Amino acid sequence: MRKKEKYFSLHYSFILLLVASVLLGFFKVMFLYFVCLLLHEFVHSLVARKLGYKIGKITLMATGVTLEAESDEFTFNEEILIAISAPLFNFSLSLLLVVFWWLIPETYNFTLDLFVINLSIFAFNMLPIFPLDGGRVLLAILSKKKERQVAVMITKTVTIMFACLLFVVFIVSLFFVPNFNFGVMAVTLFLGAITEDKSAVYKRNFYLLRKYERAKKRGVEEKKIYVSEDIKPYSLLRLLDARFYVVFILVDKNMKEVGIIKERDLVESFTNNAGFSLREKTKNSI
Repeated sequence: MRKKEKYFSLHYSFILLLVASVLLGFFKVMFLYFVCLLLHEFVHSLVARKLGYKIGKITLMATGVTLEAESDEFTFNEEILIAISAPLFNFSLSLLLVVFWWLIPETYNFTLDLFVINLSIFAFNMLPIFPLDGGRVLLAILSKKKERQVAVMITKTVTIMFACLLFVVFIVSLFFVPNFNFGVMAVTLFLGAITEDKSAVYKRNFYLLRKYERAKKRGVEEKKIYVSEDIKPYSLLRLLDARFYVVFILVDKNMKEVGIIKERDLVESFTNNAGFSLREKTKNSI
C-alpha cells in the first residue's frame, strides 16, 4: 500500500515557538505571525501554479515556511520570481497599512503589530540564507554561473556562517534581555544547512526541461561518468550536471562495464518516489 502523502506539516521549531508564545504571553502576536506566514506561502503557491508547477507539502517553521514543488524543472528566472513574490507581498502589505494609518489614524494602535510582523517577514526572508527566500534567490543567481552542486555548497556555507552569528547574538542576549527566538532560528538554520531531504531537496533541481530547450537550439553534450555498481542511487544525484546530459556507466571491481543508467531514468525514479535497485537496473541495461 502506498504511503499517504502529507500536504502540511509543522516543524519542531515552530511548535517550540508556539509553546514559548503561550508561556511568555505573546500568543496574539504569534497568531498574527501564523496568519501572515500562511498568506506568504499562499502567494508562493499562487505564483508557482501560474507558472505551471505542481505544489507539494507545506512545512511551517520558526524561520518561515518551506514549500516543496513536485515539478522538477524550475528555470533560474522562475525560481527567483517564485522566491521574491511572497516577501514582496508582505512588504506591500506593510506599505498599505502605512497608507491606511494616514487615511484613518485611529487604526494605528490596532494594526501596528501586523505592520511590524509583515515588515519583519519581508526583511528576514530576503536575507541570503537557505532555506529562506533570499537564499533561494542567491542559489538561483549562483546557478547561472556555476554548477548547481557548487552553488548549493556556497549557499549553505553562507547559511552556516549566519546561523553561527545568530547563535552568538542569542548568547549575548542572555546577559541582557533573553531572546530565545534567536537561538531557535540559529539551530534551525544550521540543521537545515547540514542536512539534506532525500525525498525533496534534489527533486526540484534537475534541468531536463532546460536541456531539452537547449537541445532544440544547439544540442546538448553528453557526459559519461563511470561509477561502481555498488554506489547508492541517491549518490548519483550529486553527480548530475546542469550543462550536460549525464549517462552513468556502471563498472565492477575490475572496471568492466556491467550496465548503464541514463539521467532521465534516474530523475523519473526519484521524482515518482519509486526508487530502484542498481543491480536490477544493471541487469536491464546490459
